[in-house]
Amino acid sequence: MPVQEVLDFPKITVITQDPSLPYGNGSPVASARKFVETEEAFLVMYSDDVVFGHPGDAKVMVDLYNADPSAEAIIMAQEVSEKVVDKYGIISFKEGSEKLLDNIVEKPNPEEAPSHLASYGRYLLKPSVFAYLDPNNTGKDGELWTVDAITQIAGRSSVVVERSQGLWMTTGDPENYFKAHLKFVIDHEKYGSKIADWVRELSTETSKG
Repeated sequence: MPVQEVLDFPKITVITQDPSLPYGNGSPVASARKFVETEEAFLVMYSDDVVFGHPGDAKVMVDLYNADPSAEAIIMAQEVSEKVVDKYGIISFKEGSEKLLDNIVEKPNPEEAPSHLASYGRYLLKPSVFAYLDPNNTGKDGELWTVDAITQIAGRSSVVVERSQGLWMTTGDPENYFKAHLKFVIDHEKYGSKIADWVRELSTETSKG
């Protein structure tokens, strides 16, 4: 879909980040405060996290919230292999629960990981989160982190962890960026099978190299 078509949708507002805020993924959320602080809840979705499949994470979180709005936040997670847990924030559950967040352990050693569930940038939050996004109280590397606010909320209230039904791919580095693009193209209804055949042919030719 062309960008212009997206901008033609009703109620699309593009804002710039407050330049006085510190670096970190919590600052864009804080910048949007005046637009969402009177809402019952809102979604935060990072652009460098792509999820393939249906239903989408946004629908899953909204449906969960509509069914039970008591949680202060809902976050998505996906199972990853043990060899890559040290690349992500890994979910730790409250004792006796497989749904309620206790903590998110950032890039743990595999033998110390509390689970194999990785958290990524799909959150449903309530305006109460802004009480924890304090620009004067930054976290690791002096940055303002949304996940720090979420873990603080988990210490005082309920944060529900939902396992994604789709395929999560991160695009924050060149290798995974290209992999996500290739996945998107191969899934294309009209051209996907042709591109997949071409990739296999190219791979065979390269291996003969």
